[in-house]
Amino acid sequence: MRIVDRQLIADIAEWDCINWGRAIQFWDNSHLVEFSDMVGKKVLDIGGRNGGLSLYWALKGAEVDCTDLNIEGFDKAKKLHKEYNVDNLITYKQLDVLDLCNENIYDVITFKSVMGGVGYNDNYANQVKMIRNIYRALKPRGCCIFAENLTGSKLHMWLRQKCRPWGNSWRYVTISEIKDLFAEFSDIDINSYGFLGILGQGKFFDICSRLDRIFDPFMPENCKYIVSCVARK
Repeated sequence: MRIVDRQLIADIAEWDCINWGRAIQFWDNSHLVEFSDMVGKKVLDIGGRNGGLSLYWALKGAEVDCTDLNIEGFDKAKKLHKEYNVDNLITYKQLDVLDLCNENIYDVITFKSVMGGVGYNDNYANQVKMIRNIYRALKPRGCCIFAENLTGSKLHMWLRQKCRPWGNSWRYVTISEIKDLFAEFSDIDINSYGFLGILGQGKFFDICSRLDRIFDPFMPENCKYIVSCVARK
């Protein structure tokens, strides 16, 4: 099932739905995973609090472990999954990815906007540990499929520091770091998105994100603030 409905994209992406929606739709076009055969496949959603990515995978027929640090925070996710009639495919669990110790369990491990929090206070070692744990937990030829916040330009970092409570503590990653972190994986599909979208507020937000569709092909990779990736073990 390809994700094309606007409301569905909003329910999955949650914020900046145009740019993050494009990042998620990028997965559907990857040659590294066979989406037509997800029925019965096992998916781990890391940091899945509001349930958007768990919804994405359950709609494809996968059996999903929707996890977060606090198991008490799944009320919104459970309501969302019932609305789409996929709650029977989703299990809710408390999990810290740094404590993930399973081996060869999951066909797909997925997350969105998680690495920065794992690397809080410039802790790159935690981000390394996160990806190593994910690699170990994937089945042979399994995929880590994610969208994450990039460092972006100096303007993006300045705005985050001024406008986001976590802006000075969140450890944003670079494209180069992503490639290093996933060097052990056998194959990788990667793309980046968005420059103006982060600048918008209210109705202007949509305008900025739509302009990104036009300007993205001409923007340097290191100036964009979202990365989307499919990495196969």
